[in-house]
Amino acid sequence: MTYIQKHTNISDVSIQHLDSELLINGWIRNTRIQSSLAFVEIYDGSTSKSIQAISEDSVMNDKIKTLSIGSSISIKALVVKHPKEGVELKIKEILYIGKINDPVSYILNAKKMGLDILR
Repeated sequence: MTYIQKHTNISDVSIQHLDSELLINGWIRNTRIQSSLAFVEIYDGSTSKSIQAISEDSVMNDKIKTLSIGSSISIKALVVKHPKEGVELKIKEILYIGKINDPVSYILNAKKMGLDILR
């Protein structure tokens, strides 16, 4: 039996995927919403870099508002050119959300923390 990976690693996403629809799985590093546009920074462990996903859909933005750092997410997204450099993802569909129940006490948060806490 051979394992066939159905999702794309963030480390593999490049300008060559422009206008392609990809399945991305990962964890949320940051979210922000500006009027009708939502930004989600996602990482998956395949690289130290993250990728930005955007949404202009109000229903999807309501889902994104409920997410916190560390939540897991699986999205179908279209690869589009970033206005300044590289590429970003335009979210077409959110397939899965694994929420953090108590984001205030969740150990991996936006604040810097010492290695003793992580250990």
